[in-house]
Amino acid sequence: MKTANGERRPSNRAFFFLTNFAVVYLRLTSSQTICYNAYMKYDFNKNELERLYISEQRTLKDMCAILGVKSPITARKILNSYGISTNHNERISNKTKHGMTDQEFADYLIKEYSNKEKSLRQIGMDLGVNATALRKYFKRFNIPLRATSEAKSIATRGSRSRNWNGGRNLRSNGYIEVYCPTHPKAKSRKYIYEHILVMEQHLGRCLKDNEIVHHINGNKTDNRIENLRLMTNSEHVASHGHKNKGRSVDILHGAWSKKYSCCTMCGTTTVKHKANGLCRNCYATKLRCHKKGVMPNEEY
Repeated sequence: MKTANGERRPSNRAFFFLTNFAVVYLRLTSSQTICYNAYMKYDFNKNELERLYISEQRTLKDMCAILGVKSPITARKILNSYGISTNHNERISNKTKHGMTDQEFADYLIKEYSNKEKSLRQIGMDLGVNATALRKYFKRFNIPLRATSEAKSIATRGSRSRNWNGGRNLRSNGYIEVYCPTHPKAKSRKYIYEHILVMEQHLGRCLKDNEIVHHINGNKTDNRIENLRLMTNSEHVASHGHKNKGRSVDILHGAWSKKYSCCTMCGTTTVKHKANGLCRNCYATKLRCHKKGVMPNEEY
């Protein structure tokens, strides 16, 4: 609609719409201002609110009684005005992470899962969550999970095995071995001989490649430091060679063998007995002839 001067003025319908919009806008802004002023009139300690709502896991209904309001919606707005999130998923996430940041929680999972070789179930029991929830965090932080075969191997070895006896075993060679997975010389079984550990603990260092721990009294299970002596490889071989030589003479009492006084084929006593009354040379000759199908000369 135009006036006499040619100016355009709004119609009655447009004027009515603008008037109502202005009224509604003023009411909303005034109510927000009132609500904002209502929140600001409460003087709360943010740390105390975080302790009640996050640490103690209070609900919004519980917070109403503490804040002195009636509606949980009002309690939510008051908490949000202090920068405290009331999102349920975030609360569950914070409860799972026990207050750690994402990077700290990722480092914790890698330490427990990879370094300490714990299972998802064991880590979940420590955190108070199930393994399914932890899988989501592993996927979020790009932490690879173990293969089934590797998981079974870890679950049945070491102290997790049903045959675990404390990590101290007697080997078939007579030596005692101890479970020590962190030792640099531990092989795939993660065991190391006890006499080596005792000597290394006494020296305060690891043994060198040319060093051997020798049992003085010959008892391989007596791993007292008083019974152990550190030797080189050559010294150790010479020591055992001397003992074996004396033991052989002592058992046979100077005889060529237990049953024979000399070789039954050549009659020698200077060549060591091999088997069946034959010296080493005659035994090798007879074995070679047997392979060729030729009978050896008995008078040889």
